[in-house]
Amino acid sequence: MSFTLARSPVPVISAQMEFTRDILEAWKEENNGGQRKNQRPRRDASGSGSNIETSSNDGTNDRGAQGKIPKPIGEPGRRPETGGFPLKERLLKVEMWEEETYDDILNAVRKASQVALNLSVSFKFQDKTKVDMICAKMARKWNFLDEYDGHWPVKSMLKAYLKYTSERARKDNKDAAEELERDVE
Repeated sequence: MSFTLARSPVPVISAQMEFTRDILEAWKEENNGGQRKNQRPRRDASGSGSNIETSSNDGTNDRGAQGKIPKPIGEPGRRPETGGFPLKERLLKVEMWEEETYDDILNAVRKASQVALNLSVSFKFQDKTKVDMICAKMARKWNFLDEYDGHWPVKSMLKAYLKYTSERARKDNKDAAEELERDVE
């Protein structure tokens, strides 16, 4: 089987065509080295730093109607067979983030949520203005986050973190109530 690079703003690999390294290099030169302004470099499967975005039948890396990367179906942190997707695996293996970048963004999201959000309640009950403020702050620091529809990687990180902190708060409250009950008896 051979592949080719179709002419488009974003290179798409199709199994019905054939391409050579010359075509790829010409496309890269025409498009500022294959990268749009403020776009994170994408690795190919070998990790060599190629900027090709592939399109596949399962919708990975396909652009939505607004030209943004749509959120995967399901909720982050759930297993695929239960209607979800593992967030870290998705961002590292499908979206081709560097692990250091993932860790940096995750830590920044956690710190921002500690300052701006109520950690004792889940994502659903948070002030949407504050959530949007955190997303905008992350997108200012990591410009490529604007490529994602609704900043879904940041919101997914927030959901997972707030799920943990709100469950922990409930457990702590339950433990405190039980201790108080024992003290009263």
